[in-house]
Amino acid sequence: MGERTNAHIKYVEVAGGEATEKYGLMLASGDYPDMLWQAGRSYPGGLSKEVSDGILVDLTEYVEQYMPNYKSWYQIDPEYEKRVLTDEGKNIGIYELFCDFGGLTSEPEWNGLAIRQDWLDRLGLSTPVTIEDWTNVLTKFKEEIGCAKPLMAGPTGSILSKAFLSAYGVTDEFYVDGASIKYGPAEPGFKEWLILMADWYKKGLLDPDFVSAASGAMMADNGEIANGTTGAFPTITPFLGEGMKLTGYEVEDGFYISAVQAPVLNKGDVVQYRTPVQVVNMSHCVVTTNCKDIPLACKWLDYQYTKEGMLFNCLGVEGESYVENADGTYSFTELITNNPDGYSPTDATSIYTRMGAGTCQAYIISLGIL
Repeated sequence: MGERTNAHIKYVEVAGGEATEKYGLMLASGDYPDMLWQAGRSYPGGLSKEVSDGILVDLTEYVEQYMPNYKSWYQIDPEYEKRVLTDEGKNIGIYELFCDFGGLTSEPEWNGLAIRQDWLDRLGLSTPVTIEDWTNVLTKFKEEIGCAKPLMAGPTGSILSKAFLSAYGVTDEFYVDGASIKYGPAEPGFKEWLILMADWYKKGLLDPDFVSAASGAMMADNGEIANGTTGAFPTITPFLGEGMKLTGYEVEDGFYISAVQAPVLNKGDVVQYRTPVQVVNMSHCVVTTNCKDIPLACKWLDYQYTKEGMLFNCLGVEGESYVENADGTYSFTELITNNPDGYSPTDATSIYTRMGAGTCQAYIISLGIL
């Protein structure tokens, strides 16, 4: 990418757990890099306040002049433009967008509940649908499999997709119900969910250390999934099916994970909530007032929204890490799927691409990869 654009980026990496503290120290020092990733999320007042405080550049005029690709994407729909611009109509953050080359489109479902399908098969159980089904399955996992933590559900007992809360028609935050906005914890359904979680906890069906466990609301601890400590948990798409093996975890013979729909209270009920999917991701990149060449920074950012830039970001180098198939889809090469240096597909992908690595890019989906 540096060779194609003649813009050579030096990355300053910060561990996720230290990001907020490091960001505060950086602001206090006044020594900002040219560009920042996710700057507005931890600043009181958000991006507009950072501009008025002299930290960030208002990029509105620069987007008009130097970012035609980015602008053409978000202007496809007024709703997208509304999410990209500030309340004052300013372009400050440059946001991730989701597309499939044919146009912008919602990201696919990527997070939710998963279950040990091989255990269900071993016990002759069907995929759980209702809360009653789940109680039965988790009990069998505990009593007949010997699973120590049948269900992992994150530090608050509520996974990102609100899977068990949704059975009672609520979430753990504000939500829309018809023409009303409601606050989940104040609704009767939230109390019913709490009663369920308390009952499962007493029966040993819920992770006994859920408050302090390493598992989060988005994803359970992979080590505990692989070694059979848990049987049902939140996870992300790549770890389903053979994904755990492909990423280098040692598992028992027959190990298999399947996605499972969020439970309902009664058969026939409709699932109310799931992990939000969107076209405009709120992850963003900004340019600071310390940047000596703002037009160049904007041109480089705009390059991420070209097809060539997207291919570099998402798949790497054509003929090396991926190939284009005759039907227009793309596949990773054996450099990724069977790396000669012993890297797992996940690690090999991270070497050759910038997906999910704090980049400002348009994501490619529906590629027929692997």
